Amino acid sequence: MPAIAPDPCLSSYLVQNDPKAFERIVELHLPAVQGTARRILGTNSAWADDVAQEVFLMLIRKARTLPRNVVLSAWLHRQTVRRSIDLMRSETRRHKLEAAAGREHRFDSEGSVWNAIAPVVDQEILRLSDDDRQLLALRYMERCSSEEVGRRLGLTASAARKRLERALARLREHLEARCPVTLPSTAMAIYLGAPSAQAASPAVVIAISSKCLAASAASGAISGFFTTAIIMTKTHAVGITCTLLVGTGMFLAGRSTAPGLASTDASVLPSKSELISGNKRPADWKNAGRATRIPNTKQARLERLMLIMANQDAGERNAQFKRYVEDLDASLLPETYAFLASQGGLEKWSQGAAAPLMEILMSGWARRDPEAAMAALKGGKPGYLVSTVASGWASQDPDAAIAWLKSRGNLEDETRESGALRGVINGVASTDLVKATQLLEEVPSGTARQRALYDMLNYVTVKGTDETRVWVRSLSDDRLRKGAVNLVAENLLKTDPRAAADWLVGEGIQSNEYSSMKEVFTRWTRDDEAAALSYYSGLPLGDDRDRAAIGILGEIWTSPDKVGNFARQHPTDIKGRVFNWMSLALRGGAFEIDSSPDLYVQLYLADYPGKDEHLGHIVRGWKYGHRAHFEEFKNQHKELTFPDVEPEPGC
Repeated sequence: MPAIAPDPCLSSYLVQNDPKAFERIVELHLPAVQGTARRILGTNSAWADDVAQEVFLMLIRKARTLPRNVVLSAWLHRQTVRRSIDLMRSETRRHKLEAAAGREHRFDSEGSVWNAIAPVVDQEILRLSDDDRQLLALRYMERCSSEEVGRRLGLTASAARKRLERALARLREHLEARCPVTLPSTAMAIYLGAPSAQAASPAVVIAISSKCLAASAASGAISGFFTTAIIMTKTHAVGITCTLLVGTGMFLAGRSTAPGLASTDASVLPSKSELISGNKRPADWKNAGRATRIPNTKQARLERLMLIMANQDAGERNAQFKRYVEDLDASLLPETYAFLASQGGLEKWSQGAAAPLMEILMSGWARRDPEAAMAALKGGKPGYLVSTVASGWASQDPDAAIAWLKSRGNLEDETRESGALRGVINGVASTDLVKATQLLEEVPSGTARQRALYDMLNYVTVKGTDETRVWVRSLSDDRLRKGAVNLVAENLLKTDPRAAADWLVGEGIQSNEYSSMKEVFTRWTRDDEAAALSYYSGLPLGDDRDRAAIGILGEIWTSPDKVGNFARQHPTDIKGRVFNWMSLALRGGAFEIDSSPDLYVQLYLADYPGKDEHLGHIVRGWKYGHRAHFEEFKNQHKELTFPDVEPEPGC
């Protein structure tokens, strides 16, 4: 994705350390944070405000460690979902949810459908890619216009709109896989943006801001875990204090939280003497937690992995494993790889949890030691994991990844199965499109280059049609350029067939070259026949019009009246390749014999050169399939003439 503009309010707070700037952040994002918490915890949950306080306190603590170009709304959303899920794991909340899940629901309105899917919407948002989450957060949580989303993410307004539509569609697909009902994309967009449309209460904004700032100032003396209890409402603070006392006693007695759970606070609590002296600082707790979260023995680590894999919620399972890999010492990554491989992790289409976890592992390994990760994939198999490692490597160190790719031998030897070429080009393209283009043009024509080109166009087309056209025309390899032209058209066809046709007309592919124009008009005629025919009528005579005619005829071929209308309205078009295509279709028996009478009459009434040859093809097939039926029709329609032809020998 292009460079993301820094968040102005967060930048102001970090540079000036201005409490008013932080208050403005709370004011802008509080409605979305509260709305997310309520979707997960229930609309009437009293915990939503407490979750919001914890999330903004976490922001104060981590603000200076966040990336400069972080999309703040997306970061806050992730923290809100995690904290809300942690709260839901309490026994009381779990039993309430299970009881509610056992009741029968009736979905008689969009509102009731939303109420049914709302608790899992935010978990499914976390399963989307970072790019999709940033787009949804900016549009529906910060309520930015498409133009503002584009400006923040370095896109044009039209590109931002298209990417938003795709992100919303992917979210809907995730929900359809998890829920028995879902909403249209337009309705989902309205519900997602509803909480953010409400202005934050000034009193709540001031209260949360002041408590978080005060807690931040005191964080050098007390832990963040206890600070959280301090800023909560009095009612909930009592429960939290009791939980802390009981949890601390259990920990000091040698009992920690079960491995594999997302919340690991109990495992990072300091010793009793450290609590009394106050010498243990939060930064030290973090390091201690990193050491204790990963078990010391191989058997314990494998048991932890088995617990993670047993989680039936794929989103939670993947998030838990990602944190596990991040905390894992690099020397233990091969051990984890071997375990997942033994569980089917090298089989992409296996039904278990091991394969998706293996992708997470290899992605994380590639960021830390790409050469070791690649070496683990002996023989360059499976290709999709080689591609994952190569892409992660190339996005961080393009030159090293390219040198590694070329050291493997001649680029002509790269195949689709190896995944290396595709991964390196994909990773390089994410940061340096010019360098990726140069590498792509070095690769000989073939399946591997075609697939790498397909991936690379994802980084090109987001820049808009004009910039895409400039890039395509800059390709020095003529065959590569033509392949790019057709791939761009096929991508446009998914959402806008008119734009696909315009694109191909503008690129002018010659008669002896492959063009996607036929496929464009076949799909367009299927979806909107009137619009396709209207556009076709305006095309100038030539190769593009011929290809479009074949695409249209291919779609309407089973309707004699439509074929006849086309022949009568465009008689001069039925020549050359269009005429030959119709001849092949008729000789090949592409028409049902029961439709022969209608087709014969329709073409008989048309007037175009070579019509008699086509009528002869129909009669031959008719006689071959049902001579008696032909003779009966001929006797009943003396007003028509019929060519004196017989089926070809051997038919």
